[in-house]
Amino acid sequence: MNNLSPICLFVYNRLLETQETIKALQNNFLANESDLIIFSDGYKSDNDKMEVMGVRDFIKNIQGFKSVKIYDSQTNKGLANSVIDGVSLVLEDFETVIVLEDDLLTTRNFLDFMNQGLDYYKMFNAVYAINGYSPDIGKESVDLFKAKRAFPWGWATWEDRWNKDILSNNDISKHINKSVLKEFKNECGADVVGMLKETLNGKNSSWYIRWVFVNFLGKKVSIFPVKSKVINIGFTDKGTHCSEISAYKSQLDKTFLREFNFIDVADIKLVMSSFLRYFSFSYKLLFRIKMLRSMHGFRLLFKEFKNKIIL
Repeated sequence: MNNLSPICLFVYNRLLETQETIKALQNNFLANESDLIIFSDGYKSDNDKMEVMGVRDFIKNIQGFKSVKIYDSQTNKGLANSVIDGVSLVLEDFETVIVLEDDLLTTRNFLDFMNQGLDYYKMFNAVYAINGYSPDIGKESVDLFKAKRAFPWGWATWEDRWNKDILSNNDISKHINKSVLKEFKNECGADVVGMLKETLNGKNSSWYIRWVFVNFLGKKVSIFPVKSKVINIGFTDKGTHCSEISAYKSQLDKTFLREFNFIDVADIKLVMSSFLRYFSFSYKLLFRIKMLRSMHGFRLLFKEFKNKIIL
């Protein structure tokens, strides 16, 4: 395969998760033909310094890729600014990019799927992202589906569909009204309006929800595999953005297939209810109630509750 997309990896202070992420990437069929570009965020305080430096010591010696380039930030940008700046920088030199964070394990055919998807849909301007992770939508008859909401756990896009200027809070605020927010919620999930408002109010700094909203306004879609090519291992106390319980379920691709059919894609209407249910309050609540059946689940719920109280 020619002109493989570079892999853009964002890391911070989680050494074990970063090592697992790299190990899985190295096992990809296309790893040694792919360029790996790593962005290491600076530490917030002296409490994080040793762990951040430990991660940086590790990434200096990574092998198994066509090339490895590292950008060490001298300041703490936070995940949102790191992703926006890093992806924008990579797309100054490349037409496409595959984006990962330091807590994502990929299947061996992840890079095959992402590169083939980028190649197939490069002329389809209505598609704004290829997703590596996918929640289980309960469909076995198709390989792919499309949705108006992308997922931040392993994704890819094109230079002509990414512009950090469109993620401006001021510009986004101009498009917000009750009618737009209602449609956004109905088509992208019950949690998106709350996330967007918190971002615009400065309570969080999510790049992701801004990107989803902008592309929702543009009536664009993203492509998902029915069988996920990614597992998230980041739901730990150290996970700055994933310290809660994950209620997502997925079918992991264990086939090692390297050729994918991007023609047969399930329509949004056929999968919308099963896809959007993962983002509803009722689903998340029921998931947690079921967790009370085991002592392990009870401990996880207690830890999540305690973290929220502290925050």
